[in-house]
Amino acid sequence: MYLTAFVARLVTICRSFSGSLRTHSAPGSTGGSLLGVSRATRHPTEALALARFLASEEAQRVLAICNACRYCEGFCAVFPALERRLEFVEADVHYLANLCHNCGSCLYACQYAPPHEFALNFPKVLAQVRGETYRRYAWPQSFARAFDRNALVVSIATALSIAAE
Repeated sequence: MYLTAFVARLVTICRSFSGSLRTHSAPGSTGGSLLGVSRATRHPTEALALARFLASEEAQRVLAICNACRYCEGFCAVFPALERRLEFVEADVHYLANLCHNCGSCLYACQYAPPHEFALNFPKVLAQVRGETYRRYAWPQSFARAFDRNALVVSIATALSIAAE
């Protein structure tokens, strides 16, 4: 039931992208597709918006399951802050993601981590949301692209600092 609602909401979001969502079949495919969409071609900003939506939806799913379980309550600062909320709006998800230090202790203790069907990976989801918040709130905005290519930025900064000596 949750998956059906999620897919329906995802299709609604995809259709709201100014009509530029085009479908086409892969060469040699038999056309087996989910809801008639075998592969979607989007403008890069639409793909980024879809990725943000999926990360936010996954974060809300993970936070709701973790809030119900509360097995990891004593592991870090995220869980005491998590239990004070019943719904997770975008601002709450960003706040909780930035509390996480990505230590992974909750993942190793989680009874819903893979291979369980819920497949919760709490640190990974919060790291994705945290990276998105870094991109969104970077100032000046031109620095936001540096978070997408941080290996390149770090290597250039290292090379420049070595060359300056």
